[in-house]
Amino acid sequence: MTGPGLRAAKVLAKSGLTFTRVASGMFLDYFGLPNIPSHLRAFQWGLNVPARTAAVPGTGNEQFSVTYSKDLARFLDRLVDETEWPEWSIISGADTSMNELVGLAEKVTGDKFDVAYDPIEDLEKGKATLVFDGGASYGGMDPAMMAAMLGLSIAQEKMLLPKDGRLNDKFPDIQPKTVKAFMTEAWSIKS
Repeated sequence: MTGPGLRAAKVLAKSGLTFTRVASGMFLDYFGLPNIPSHLRAFQWGLNVPARTAAVPGTGNEQFSVTYSKDLARFLDRLVDETEWPEWSIISGADTSMNELVGLAEKVTGDKFDVAYDPIEDLEKGKATLVFDGGASYGGMDPAMMAAMLGLSIAQEKMLLPKDGRLNDKFPDIQPKTVKAFMTEAWSIKS
């Protein structure tokens, strides 16, 4: 959690208000835009399906949590009806890896991708392979530095949410979209 988020949580804890902090991993939407329904702006990183390229941090087998924004909304809609909230509301559509995402993209498109692997040592130095032109989606931050920071977080499995306490277990009737179904919907006819 970021500095402002930590400060807000401290203020809320002192206020007596009921609150929860939501952790949902990376939005799966970013791997399917602009071809899937989403209110998120593009955040271009790691997998460029139209260009058939990928920049994979670490070995590519490291797990990280992803959630489609529409699934997150369904969990939150259910959560607001609960009388008590946990300190952390953990939601995960799926745990995946960059190798799995690349493999699914290759299967859906029928094309082999040009894949570059960025070792942790390079990511720690702020060096990362970019698979998109420019840095428009990074809000003015240096694209290589942003890609390296995100890649390092994934390679070190810091974006893998704990399995205990996930709302997925509390609300088993909410079935999030699988990564395979998502990638198929996003890229099967549009790529």
